[in-house]
Parts: sequence; C-alpha cells; structure tokens
Amino acid sequence: MQLTAGILAAKFKPETERALKATLRESAQLLSQTNEKGRKFQKTMVTFQKEFKCCGLISGAADWGRNFEEAYESCKCSSPSDSCITYTGRYVYKQTCEPVIRASVSNHLDIVIGLSFGLAAVEVLGMVFSMILFCQIEKR
Repeated sequence: MQLTAGILAAKFKPETERALKATLRESAQLLSQTNEKGRKFQKTMVTFQKEFKCCGLISGAADWGRNFEEAYESCKCSSPSDSCITYTGRYVYKQTCEPVIRASVSNHLDIVIGLSFGLAAVEVLGMVFSMILFCQIEKR
C-alpha cells in the first residue's frame, strides 16, 4: 500500500496541481459572495492571509469584490514596500495566496512520495536481513 501511495502520488502530481488550480479559481468566487458558504470561506481566508501575508486567491485584492472592506485588515501592508501595491488607495500585499497554497500542497505531496518509497526501502532491507538471519539459523 505504501508503494501504491507513492506511485500514485508521483504519477498524478501534475493532475493534482491542475485540479488544485481549478478549485482555487472556483474558491476565488466565494470571496465576493455574501451567502453563508461564502462567509465561512471568507473567514478562513482572512486568517490565512494574515498568517501568510498574501491577499486574494487569483487576482489579489480584487477577488474580494464588495467584501474588500471587511477583509482589508488581513490584506493590509504595514508599510509601503516592494511587496505591496495600492488597491482603492490602500496598501495591500502584492502576492496572491495561490502560490502559497500550491507550494504547500506540492511540498506535502513530495513528503508523501518520499516517505512511501523510503519506508518501502527500509521494509525491504528488513526482509533481506531477516532472510539472512533465518538462513544462518538453518545452517546451525
């Protein structure tokens, strides 16, 4: 099962990235909505933006639409710099959250691949050593 997980993760990594990109595009629409589902996602994004110093998913602060006023504090740059742009006369983070999310998913997928193949190699070595030990016991 470990090898299967590693092989599938390695084989379908590009497809996973395409699916993630499509999901992020759909999620970006939730930022400008005012329904319950949109509000829940917006609350999560506000926390995410504060932690990773990014703004919006695809188009930056524009993704928030009319909800930008509520999310401004999470997008706000503390001082003008190269990592900031102006949006509606305010300084906000230039970087969108899409690359941050993609990098995180990619890194975690790489960890799954590495662990599955690494543990499989350790297990094979364990079987080889146990067979050597078994053969040595049989000779006595």
